[in-house]
Amino acid sequence: MKFRLVSAVALAACLCGAWAALAGQEAATTAAVPPVLVRLKVVVEPGIPATLALRNGDMGRLTLPDGSKFGLTPVVAPGGSFLHVFQIAGGRTPGAETLKQVAKLPLLPDAPVRHPVDKPLFEVTLLSTGPSVAEPRSGAGPWAYRPNQ
Repeated sequence: MKFRLVSAVALAACLCGAWAALAGQEAATTAAVPPVLVRLKVVVEPGIPATLALRNGDMGRLTLPDGSKFGLTPVVAPGGSFLHVFQIAGGRTPGAETLKQVAKLPLLPDAPVRHPVDKPLFEVTLLSTGPSVAEPRSGAGPWAYRPNQ
């Protein structure tokens, strides 16, 4: 009898603790991004500009001369256009990587944004946005979508 009472109290305490931990969490949300091709001009300080074309929400990689790596993800949506900047670091196992978002910068046409703002390592300018057509990847299996067939 005493064992059942102790077990019931322990179970109740665990459930209350789990509920408290879950109550403090924020629900994740996602938003559909329109199929847009985003063209960016990227300049590593000091350097020659390069044009980077990405689909909306895809990540492009940037490796600086000092070896640091960044991921650039443009997001064009009705509420505004932003560039999410991620720092890419090596993971615990060979070939693994970790991402840490370090900035969310507003993207406006022909208005360069710098990261970091106080001592920029690179600057990015939105050149254009336009419709993007999804293409099946080469080597895709017979189940892949192939338009006009």
